[in-house]
Amino acid sequence: MDFDPEKIFLAYCLGIDENFRHRFTNLNSLAKKYNMSPEELLDKMRECRIDPATVRHVDFNVASRYAEAEELAMEGRFEDLKSFAKKAYRDYLSALSSTYDEKRDFEDVDYEKILDDK
Repeated sequence: MDFDPEKIFLAYCLGIDENFRHRFTNLNSLAKKYNMSPEELLDKMRECRIDPATVRHVDFNVASRYAEAEELAMEGRFEDLKSFAKKAYRDYLSALSSTYDEKRDFEDVDYEKILDDK
């Protein structure tokens, strides 16, 4: 299977497979699918800037996008999921080019503080 950054991003970050179904995917299972080691896959992801270390420094809320994808799949809205997936990848690339900041960690959220403030 050819390495496709969009498909890898969707599968790894949003849980959307190549058939636009929603399922949890980890690095090991994805690497196996692409006939490579997890280290090789991670290297390719780094080259495309879709690796976890890069994604966390981009103002792109992966968790909310993952949840939205899961909800669309659970509701059986597969055409909407397909459109959502393509838009999410474009949104990520746009955010990557405009908001990447290695000094900021957009995933470093203190949820206990947020909950305590309410």
